[in-house]
Amino acid sequence: LNLDEDEFRSRRFLYALKEGETTFGSDGDVRPPSFSVKKGHCKVVREGASCKLAGGKGETFVMGKRVGEGEEVALNCGDWVLMGDEPSVATFAASLRGARSGRGPEARLYR
Repeated sequence: LNLDEDEFRSRRFLYALKEGETTFGSDGDVRPPSFSVKKGHCKVVREGASCKLAGGKGETFVMGKRVGEGEEVALNCGDWVLMGDEPSVATFAASLRGARSGRGPEARLYR
């Protein structure tokens, strides 16, 4: 889910990750609406219920730590991800069900 200082723009984009590799960037499977997101910015590799973010040609951070080109980091539900100047939060379908019902770690996002 995307996050924005403008409440109206927050939680407007949900990026569905396919099994295998999903690329983010101006040429990718997912193209976040930001000029700071570059061609080949980064990618997320999903294997079943687990996801890893792999750094690419753009500035990418997970929980405030830079992910360099070729580096991989596990994504956990609730992790903050920054691609260029585009902030997002990693959210998984199982936790969204609990969030919408007012339970689970993402419930605060829907209040």
